[in-house]
Amino acid sequence: MGAVYRARRLHIGDEVAVKILLKQYVASPEAIERFRREARAAALLRHPNIVGIYDFGEARGEDAPAYIVMELVEGISLRDLIRRESNLAPARAVSLMRDICAGVGAAHKRNIVHRDLKPDNIIVQPPQDAGERETVKVVDFGIAKLRDVQTELSLTQDGAVMGTPYYMSPEQCRGEPLDPRSDVYSLGVMLYEMLTGVPPFEGTTVASLITKHLTEAPPSISLQPGVSPALDAVYKRALAKDKNTRQADATTFSRELQTAQAPMSNPLVIYAPAQRPLQTVPALGPTLNQSPPILAQQTQPTGKSHRGRWVAGGFVALIISAIVFGVALRIIPRATNPRTNASSVDSANTTRPIGSNSTTEVHQSPAETGSDSSTTAGSSSIHSDELNMKGRWVGTTGPSSQAAVLVINDSRGSTFKGVLEQGDFRISVTGSVNTRTRQVTIQETRVLKGEGWALATGAGEISTDWQTISGTGSDEIGRPLGVTYDWSFTKQ
Repeated sequence: MGAVYRARRLHIGDEVAVKILLKQYVASPEAIERFRREARAAALLRHPNIVGIYDFGEARGEDAPAYIVMELVEGISLRDLIRRESNLAPARAVSLMRDICAGVGAAHKRNIVHRDLKPDNIIVQPPQDAGERETVKVVDFGIAKLRDVQTELSLTQDGAVMGTPYYMSPEQCRGEPLDPRSDVYSLGVMLYEMLTGVPPFEGTTVASLITKHLTEAPPSISLQPGVSPALDAVYKRALAKDKNTRQADATTFSRELQTAQAPMSNPLVIYAPAQRPLQTVPALGPTLNQSPPILAQQTQPTGKSHRGRWVAGGFVALIISAIVFGVALRIIPRATNPRTNASSVDSANTTRPIGSNSTTEVHQSPAETGSDSSTTAGSSSIHSDELNMKGRWVGTTGPSSQAAVLVINDSRGSTFKGVLEQGDFRISVTGSVNTRTRQVTIQETRVLKGEGWALATGAGEISTDWQTISGTGSDEIGRPLGVTYDWSFTKQ
């Protein structure tokens, strides 16, 4: 849905995360009004397990897009934690889930439904002192509605489906109005994934996933070591097809988890950080119907893609270039990438402020973009003859945010050609960049390797430093259902 920037509030001196929303989400009067309502409602949420929102601003021309200013959180995504450890012990999984429920439950009390709960939108924070336990923060409250209203306005059919397919409730699959019980379903899906390492329902297409959400009984978790029949029953109730059978809200789900886990003698597993520098993570990440994991360090894609036919061209990565908000913003190179290590900040080499009387500065350096390009983040346009897209671009894409690589081997003026690589698939792609508006289009043209891939198209923007492309995409499988996803790629 946009790019996330690490920023510093000049007058206060603290660091924050700034999310710049893509233009299409605030392009119409209806979307702008929805943005105001959702940002205000989310800003009123004050809870230890919810990322705080400090401020927001509406779009005011090309150089002043809509933005949200929020808390900057240290930790890793639940997605990355599951990938690293495969599955969590029941006591640990329940402890983390109850923290998640505490944050989501606080929103439910204000009649706010998250609508896009998934491991990518959960940040796991390590304990501050010895003997303490890890905690979580929930991100992206209210943001999913902005995507929904934009999709509704762009589609002609009724009952469009919005969300992340692996975590969507049956009523969300049907395009029906949502209430807290839809979030409870998504929480149940996440609990299963925390305990087993995989979602309860998998499929090679969006259609097959939706069919399973609508008709297939959830698999049992009782065979997992340490899982009691009571815990299995609570999880299965959360995944009931009939929302009236589920727990009424996240708070009720949490209480039932506590009761189910109470007889268990398993000690709580205290989080042990990996032997690598702690990540400093912007508190709001890209959301797909994906989701780019906001915290995942990019790696070479391996193994078979979970997207199957539905993985359609798109590319996800965190943009760290600078766009301003308030009355002025100064852009400063920074020595590290928030995806890996943000322990040092270089405050030199300020580039052009946009606007005036800036109160926030955003850090960027070549290390963040994976390029030694001398183009400053303040540069907003170049001549097409100066654009060189050739090279290796790394990101993630698809419903499960799998790693992918785009190798661009031909760049001529404003057009480019290359190959998208994900798992065992190789897809030929073409694209174009408008160097004046920074708009990007991408078209998958041919499957070079692999079977069951649905070709897709994407549209978005290239960052002001010309090192990251991001936007939304859809393919021939998901398009009739109204399913889109965010994508992004960063040049290495």
